[in-house]
Amino acid sequence: MGVDYDGCSNCGEGVYEEFIASTECCGESVCSHCVINSENVERDGSYIYAFTNEDGYIKKEFCPHCSEKDLNKLLSSYNESFLSAKNKGIDLLEKLSTSELPLEEKWNIYKNLDESLAHDCWVVHFDSIDEDKFTFYDDFNVDKYQTVCLKDFVESIEEIKADDEEKYDAIDLDALKEEIIKMKLTSFDFDW
Repeated sequence: MGVDYDGCSNCGEGVYEEFIASTECCGESVCSHCVINSENVERDGSYIYAFTNEDGYIKKEFCPHCSEKDLNKLLSSYNESFLSAKNKGIDLLEKLSTSELPLEEKWNIYKNLDESLAHDCWVVHFDSIDEDKFTFYDDFNVDKYQTVCLKDFVESIEEIKADDEEKYDAIDLDALKEEIIKMKLTSFDFDW
């Protein structure tokens, strides 16, 4: 039994099946973050089901492609806030990756970035972690399809090393942090 992972036609992000559905009007796939006119809808987390009809399609009133209610307002708001913030974050990641600042300063800036800012849908490999000695599943408790926030990943390794786990001494945390910053990523999906 597998889990479907689909791309939203509105924002382009890939999400799990419980957060995305096709619309009843145009058939486009829309994620739960891109539905519109949802202010008065009681949600169960970010799940898409609050916006669908009995057949599982997103109702037209919530479709960002077809609903005319507040479409211009939503578009201008979306463009000004989300895209602006995301572009500024991407620019900051780019500058951090080439910055001559000390690693500690760069890492403190990096830790404050949103984990979904720069996401990769595939497993990421690190030169600073020997794959013959370590696996994400066995050594870092990462499950298949789990989204890994890289700042949390480093923090968990720091905690393990603090508990005097000798095996983890082979990981150079400074090299790992520098590598993560140069990758310009904040998270990835463990899709092995």
